[in-house]
Amino acid sequence: MSHCQSLSLIFLFTCSLCSCLPLGIGGNVDGRDLEFVSATYFELRGIDPATSIEFHEIELWLMPMENSCETFPELLSELADLRSQIDSESLLAEDYCDAWETAFASRTGLDGFWMAQMRLNALPRDDNEDIETDYIFVDDASEAIPSSPHFDGSLAWYPPATFDACAQEFSGSDLFTADHFGADGGIARLNDYAEDTKVTITLEPSFPSDGGGLAGKSTADFCPGAAEWPIDFGLGL
Repeated sequence: MSHCQSLSLIFLFTCSLCSCLPLGIGGNVDGRDLEFVSATYFELRGIDPATSIEFHEIELWLMPMENSCETFPELLSELADLRSQIDSESLLAEDYCDAWETAFASRTGLDGFWMAQMRLNALPRDDNEDIETDYIFVDDASEAIPSSPHFDGSLAWYPPATFDACAQEFSGSDLFTADHFGADGGIARLNDYAEDTKVTITLEPSFPSDGGGLAGKSTADFCPGAAEWPIDFGLGL
């Protein structure tokens, strides 16, 4: 066997272990494989004026589109403009659904897709504890303030955004909605951090559904606009 053949076999074996996942992150939730195309994040630091408690939030987005920092806001703007044309210009249902499908097709394709939002709180932590550390799972709805860095997360599965899905909304027979899954355990790890620039995060959260959750590591660039992103969009007329 040649040296090149040996390297090829090693590469194929490695891919079989990691499934050659985009971003190095994947898994299975609710019987569906998790796949993402890009990752981005934003962070917010300050002091809560109501409690005088210092905070440092880091929010990672795993997205179904390339260049999501630019592409996702473009999609949101185009969808909002289409909705407004229904009232302002009496846009016909057929024309609306054609444009709605095209807006998704050019960014996400016309297959179903996943989005993920992982919310890390870097505080509180001991003075000698670095920000590049393990984050335990704590439900965002918990009233107790954790004593160490913690995280929560959400997944959303969107069905294919096709003309037929849009037409069903106009007919009143069905709504285009996302299935949501909230994390219920696991751990997140901040491996590398450059303020307002870049993060590398290892994710091992679990979700209350068949398949368990997602796992892997991703590096994301800072995107200030992600502070305003919704995980629900393009839903309902």
